[in-house]
Amino acid sequence: MRLFAQSILLSVLVCVWSVGAFEKIALVDSYDFGQIFDTETKTGTIRIVDHVLKTGADTVLWRNCSGSLMRYHSDEEKPYPTEHPLEKLRLPASGTVYGWMRLDAAEPDIYRTAMETCATRKVKRGVHWPYEETHWSSWTLGGWNLAHPQYWSVSYDGMPFYGRASLVHPEVVAHKLRLLDELLARGTDIVYIDLMRNGGWTPAYEYTPATRARWTARYGSEPLPKDWRNERWLALISEYQHAYLKAIRARLDREERKVRLILGIDHVGRVGRDYNWTDRAINWRKLAAEGVIDAVSVMSVDLTAIDVKDPWTSTKRVYDSVKRECAGCPVYYPIMAYNFKGRPGFPEYMKWTDLSAAETVHRLITLAQDAGGAGITMEVVDYANYPEPVCAEIRSAR
Repeated sequence: MRLFAQSILLSVLVCVWSVGAFEKIALVDSYDFGQIFDTETKTGTIRIVDHVLKTGADTVLWRNCSGSLMRYHSDEEKPYPTEHPLEKLRLPASGTVYGWMRLDAAEPDIYRTAMETCATRKVKRGVHWPYEETHWSSWTLGGWNLAHPQYWSVSYDGMPFYGRASLVHPEVVAHKLRLLDELLARGTDIVYIDLMRNGGWTPAYEYTPATRARWTARYGSEPLPKDWRNERWLALISEYQHAYLKAIRARLDREERKVRLILGIDHVGRVGRDYNWTDRAINWRKLAAEGVIDAVSVMSVDLTAIDVKDPWTSTKRVYDSVKRECAGCPVYYPIMAYNFKGRPGFPEYMKWTDLSAAETVHRLITLAQDAGGAGITMEVVDYANYPEPVCAEIRSAR
């Protein structure tokens, strides 16, 4: 009887710990380590994972693509034929000490290696999947999209958004779900959809023939709105954006193991505009309420929401509002090692408060905990972005 009681107590404690643990997620872009480690080898991939874990991360989410180009041995998205092997470059002049990176052709499969390494290190693992097709449409057009221009997004004036395939087409959703199948087969336990990285896409590029037909079916002869932030236009676009995420949820639910779906929302708290609605046509609150997503991750608090004379109170106000509006869905809050286009990272908080990096990160972690956060998301763990005093604060967070 005593052993049975002890066993029950241990099970309860394990359950409480697993539910209440403060998770520390690291988003990893292996490309950014290209001049430090040999990213095209098993040894280099393991070294990247181990470097990331020094931050205190207990969850590693690995970037799977540059725009449409996959960074693993994809059967669904093969690079288009080219005379010179430059397809995997994110930037047009990014030669490294290892030559031109060809992560799709590396031996062994880099993404699979990263997932296996995480399993060996006993940390949670998954994919950091940008919500983009083109990475600004300049140099990473994918093979599948180039082969299917009939599905491309298009502006009101008829200009194609080259390589961006619209989710209004069932064929595009099916393509993306086949990519998801490849990731799940490689050990993905978490799918993190990143709305911050959108490749320049907005609802301004959804004037496809298929979307126009939907508008006409609903509103008759009423002209299409030129203003892509028109509420009825956004509502129309949001229907198939929402359906896409529901399709991902349905696919994940067919797995024997639990696979979490986390949505990374951006420019949170922006004054005068609900950014994730107006610029992504995604209603994250509805997704949370319907149980489509397992968690919300605040990727950034918009600069307009922060009172620089009292950044802690104003940031807490945003954190609390997200927690309030997400229908009980777990929320992760950001630790960002740089500032980027109206998205202040902890270096900006340091300027506002005259605190050290470690003190600033400690305050941000405390804010996340006080808001009832499920954990933090480190955006993005590049080499040396997180100095040791900062890592010590992250490691100590519980």
